[in-house]
Amino acid sequence: MTAKATYEIWIDWDGDGGLFAGNFEGTLDGWQAEGTTVPALELSAAFSHISGRSMEITWTPYVPGATGDTGTEVKFDAVGRGFDQGRFGGATSTDVLPPIVTKGYSNLIPGRQYSFTAWVYVPTGGEHVRIGVDSISISPASSVLNGWQQLTCVFVAVASQHTLRITAAANTAGGELTYIDEIMVTGPGENVTQRVLGLRTPLDISYGRDQSRSLSSVQPGETTLEIDNRSRDYSPDNPGSVIAGFLSSGKQVLIKATYQEVSHVMFSGYLQDYGINPDKNSRSVTFSCYDVLSKLNANISTPMYEMLRTGDGVHAILDAIGWPIDKRDIDPGATIMSYWWAEEQSGLEALNAIMGSEGPPSIAYVDSANNFVFRDRHHRLLYPASITSQASIVDKGEEPMFSSPMTYDIGWKDVVNTVSVDIDQRQPGDIEAVFTGTDIIALGAGESRTISIKGDSPFMSAITPELGVDYTVPSGSVTVSLSRDSGESADVVITAITAATINGMIVRARPVTVARTVKVLVQDPGSISGNGIKSYDGDMPWANVNDAHAVGSLIIGQRSQRLPIVTITIKNANPMRMNQILTRDISDRIHIVEDETFTDHDYYIEKVQHSIADIGHDHSAIFSCERARTQVSPVFTFDDSAKGFDDGLFGLDGFDDPATVFILDQSTLDTGLLGT
Repeated sequence: MTAKATYEIWIDWDGDGGLFAGNFEGTLDGWQAEGTTVPALELSAAFSHISGRSMEITWTPYVPGATGDTGTEVKFDAVGRGFDQGRFGGATSTDVLPPIVTKGYSNLIPGRQYSFTAWVYVPTGGEHVRIGVDSISISPASSVLNGWQQLTCVFVAVASQHTLRITAAANTAGGELTYIDEIMVTGPGENVTQRVLGLRTPLDISYGRDQSRSLSSVQPGETTLEIDNRSRDYSPDNPGSVIAGFLSSGKQVLIKATYQEVSHVMFSGYLQDYGINPDKNSRSVTFSCYDVLSKLNANISTPMYEMLRTGDGVHAILDAIGWPIDKRDIDPGATIMSYWWAEEQSGLEALNAIMGSEGPPSIAYVDSANNFVFRDRHHRLLYPASITSQASIVDKGEEPMFSSPMTYDIGWKDVVNTVSVDIDQRQPGDIEAVFTGTDIIALGAGESRTISIKGDSPFMSAITPELGVDYTVPSGSVTVSLSRDSGESADVVITAITAATINGMIVRARPVTVARTVKVLVQDPGSISGNGIKSYDGDMPWANVNDAHAVGSLIIGQRSQRLPIVTITIKNANPMRMNQILTRDISDRIHIVEDETFTDHDYYIEKVQHSIADIGHDHSAIFSCERARTQVSPVFTFDDSAKGFDDGLFGLDGFDDPATVFILDQSTLDTGLLGT
């Protein structure tokens, strides 16, 4: 008997952001506490309905303001404050406000109907709650103890902004707990589940690297939706459609699977393009969707930064595309980039260049809470899911088992025993003209002109052009500003106070040019002897010499001998397999056993693909994995008699073992080994 999850597919047609109104993975998502005595809010891993955390509410005492009344004045237009529930306030009376949790919610369309939903967990001794919207609507109280329950509040917006509320169902003594998770605000036509699953085209989802190697670049996650269009709701020129005026690219897409009271995000991204299939035998539309990495396809331009860690470089890329600061989960990075900037390249190209300089197995992807995630080259030494095997998946015997087909690449062609990279070392020069313009510019009063400048090399410490030094104004008066003082380009903005003529324009700055180029060479003579020279074909454009040597040593330490890659397919034949399908992720360490290839090793997941068909009855996952290379044992150690000249083995150079590498605040100086 198959283990079947419940699937939901949502498209945020009106763009109000309601698909992620509260997931509580990294922040409280804008929710805050109010009241005379405010409740305490925090992220908690004690209970969660989606991903790993929820919002924990610790209620404070609420005692009505006076004997015989509710402590809340009568308000004719407020639910719960009528004649039989409120009191008449006097000139000197003061409401004792109950503890509540609220979020101001914008981008609503007046007259449009919405559904406000939240999942609630009330433990023994906790407090049941209601959810509501201003004075418009309120849900029934939750009623389930020690289990998740979804509350729903349907409302019609009367303004573009309303306040979402979570209130205790009864007066609180203080200390009661309630857990809230997976909050959504959705409009008409946004749940497209019933129009997708069961059609001719299976729902295929993939994300991770473009190949199955930790050296490979990342690519945007993607899926394709074929949606039933017999209603013609998805025909853009249909004025009677429930989504008329909203059908366009860039809309947020969310695909979820709920199994055993836990929701899992299968895909979070955006509509890229769509095509209509009007044939009578089709009558459908096909949407292509990509995750947030696709937003990096646009070209970016940034200032120049000095001594920047790779994680901060990722932040700079996300700043350039306008990605929210509270939707990021960025490792600090191990490589220090002496100078970094981006110009005339896509954000994705800039990201992969940073990752090449950081070294394997750094990775970037979008997590289940729609956070942009960057993991640096040390993450598999630090994160529990990468340090120890999360599951043993076998071809026969005890569950969980994988199904055919399995593919096995022996790994000879991907051996790397020589890393040779050229590292440019830049140096700032003296202040000089990095741009000289000779045009005569005439402006009317109040008119502005923007001059885009680009130097022959990146520059820093640019000086805002000075009158009489960098330009002249034969007539009238102007102001001049510079958009930034570093980078490879900048904008000079000239604004005329009165009608004016401007002659010439010079921008002075310190050019940062290549002073020397250093070749970094790391090799494994033993591997070269057995395999011939196998060169690394990547680049480290932003690495300094020391980091380039560390990354080269890391690549050689991991790849001077063959590392097999395998793909395994897991089908939802039983609950144990279904849990593997839904919980495994990029960089998870798993153990794979298969007799024909004598596979009995740990592997890292590098790419994930899902295929969902037959209204969800058929769900399979394909994990593309690379073997985890292990350090020889026992490694030769001078001060350990059991690991001396007769017993110890020379360890793999450049290979870091999470069990022995020195980690600040976790290891001691006499036990931890310096890593790369």
